[in-house]
Amino acid sequence: MGQTKKDINKWVIFAWAVLFSFPLLAQEENPTRSEKHEKWIKEETVYIITPKERAVFNKLETDKERDMFIGEFWRHRDPTPGTPRNEFKEEHHRRIDYANERFGGTTPFDGWATDRGKFYIMLGEPAYIERYVNSNITHPIEIWYFQGKPNLRQAPFFRLMFFRRAGVGDFELYSPLIDGPKELVPTADLQLMKEVAATEGLVDLDSEGRDPSTNIVTATDKSFNYVTDQRDRIASNILREQMLFEIANAAWSSFPGRGDPTNALPSSILMKEIESYPYKKISDDYALEFLETREIVEVSYSVNYINNFSEVNIIQDDSGIFFLNYAIEPEILSVDIFNKNYFANLKVTARVSDLKGKTIYQHSKDFPIELEKKQLEKIGERPFNLHDFFPLNPGNYRVDILFENTVSKEFTSLEKSVYVPATSILMMSPLLLSSKVLEDPTYTEQGKAFQVGELQIYPSLHRQFYQKGTMSIFFQVYGMSQEVKEKGAFEITVLHEGNPIHSETHAVREQESDKSFLLELSLDKFVPDMYQVEVSLKDGATTLLPPKTKSFTVTNYPIPDPWVAAQSNPPIGDPMYAFILGNQLINEEKIDEARDMLKKAYTGKPDELDYALAYARTLLISEEFAEAKQILSPFVERNTESYALYYYLGKSSQEVDAFAEAISFYHKALVLKGNTTDVLNSLGVCYYEIGDKEQAILAWEKSLEVNPDQEKIKKLVEAVKNELIDNLR
Repeated sequence: MGQTKKDINKWVIFAWAVLFSFPLLAQEENPTRSEKHEKWIKEETVYIITPKERAVFNKLETDKERDMFIGEFWRHRDPTPGTPRNEFKEEHHRRIDYANERFGGTTPFDGWATDRGKFYIMLGEPAYIERYVNSNITHPIEIWYFQGKPNLRQAPFFRLMFFRRAGVGDFELYSPLIDGPKELVPTADLQLMKEVAATEGLVDLDSEGRDPSTNIVTATDKSFNYVTDQRDRIASNILREQMLFEIANAAWSSFPGRGDPTNALPSSILMKEIESYPYKKISDDYALEFLETREIVEVSYSVNYINNFSEVNIIQDDSGIFFLNYAIEPEILSVDIFNKNYFANLKVTARVSDLKGKTIYQHSKDFPIELEKKQLEKIGERPFNLHDFFPLNPGNYRVDILFENTVSKEFTSLEKSVYVPATSILMMSPLLLSSKVLEDPTYTEQGKAFQVGELQIYPSLHRQFYQKGTMSIFFQVYGMSQEVKEKGAFEITVLHEGNPIHSETHAVREQESDKSFLLELSLDKFVPDMYQVEVSLKDGATTLLPPKTKSFTVTNYPIPDPWVAAQSNPPIGDPMYAFILGNQLINEEKIDEARDMLKKAYTGKPDELDYALAYARTLLISEEFAEAKQILSPFVERNTESYALYYYLGKSSQEVDAFAEAISFYHKALVLKGNTTDVLNSLGVCYYEIGDKEQAILAWEKSLEVNPDQEKIKKLVEAVKNELIDNLR
């Protein structure tokens, strides 16, 4: 007796289970895992983690172990180790985001959990896709074609077919062996059963193919497989008669160029093998080694976090813009060696949030460092400092800065609450202590942290100063009246164990600036010890501002200057800073202020697309559509490929009743990003406005394919269809 399809399928599944079983590593779940780690194992990496890696992860007992394992997981997949980027990880998360956006609209599940999402995440973008979604011969179908990688033991060229079973629900993966062509062709049903049953003389059927005694289409159990096979054959013939050859071939085979039933079993085996393709990119032996040495790994985790010294200071530029300046000194700086050069890559991520935790601004920068041996020896034991800055609007904020050495995997962080004054009331900034201040007119042409006019200040992060030197004290005072500038004075007081031991006064009118002040304190009179310095603003005996205080230490040995790494940013006044401030204001939902700031940025660099888009965004929100269109139109002539450009132009054209132009822009947006409901819905409105109701319906129906849960669009389609029917009467 021959094997049925059901028997063969059982064998395939059993063979697959044996192939990937690991009896030494039980795959039990750990109920103590955090939500983050549950999501990582069950969602983020569910399609790419090997069975061995999964088993090891399930054995881990602490969050530290799991975090370290996750780091190793991505490191072993990094195609360019030693560089700041992990291109594999970035691409994997891009695929998840795309799957969630593209494939989650017709199912209660997220896009990553659908069949199409699964294979997109595992295999990436298909070489091309054939879609048959409006056929009256088949249920909706997509055929994805892929080029495999033979060096990874993949099939050189294969295809996957997805279909909506019975014409409803989400697209499912089609199996030539389990499903067969009959599942694709809805007409291969009642009449086919009737013909086969009547030919066999199994029962007398009425004109509808039904058994009068049961009122159902029937066949004997003896002939069930035969009837099923006949339906597959007849369905296949229907596909070929209708010249749907690609579907007919794909219905039997996942191998292009083959299209007969003998390929159903090899195709099912291939489909199971495809699920192992992500495993072939990685040797997972490290996972068992990790499990055996996890106690050492946990110690390593603690070592990888290093302490730091830091300084965060708000400084207002002469233009009135406030800048957050920061310096961070890691406890150690590890370097690697390659071709006799020493290198490290430092990554700094800064995040600014308001008091409610909403992100107002965030950036990430890389600071690559490469040194020759002589340079490294010259630096010697000097501490390493990294300096940077960015503009910030008035307000109360929390600043979080993460410092990473991507070569050594060392990291450190700092948190700081900062206040940027919004009014002109009299107030003094915190003190900034330094043992080194350079003066050079060329500094005004640069954009660096802790730079004030012609002065470059190097803050002392340890606040340790040589007894035979001087200590520079920098601060700013805002809102000083002319009377205070003429009569006021700064009083510097040094305290030791809380007791004043030294005091000196500096008249405000004697200073070179009426806002930024740099006072020097000679230290030769202080013995090595710990002290506090206070600076207050007075008018005679009246204290106008309470003192700002900072501690410091005097030593009897010279303190080496730090080795400073700082990127040169554009000079103060560059439109880039207005662009950053404008986007911060958008995040704070201060649209009017954002529009004015972004207009300043755009005016400074009218050829910069990002500046124009940001400004146009605020204009659209403010319903200034004509101006938004005028600003963005020149970029079309440059053949700029930007989804946002054409989407904004479509919106602005639509709002000024230039519907034909809007249609053209919306089509370009769809080409660049694919089908999105916003664009499709707006496109439908524009077609309707120019009287092309058929195209309007097509656009809205395409939108409903992306997201069926749009009741307003459903009602709109129905109403316009009724209009067309009424016009035909």
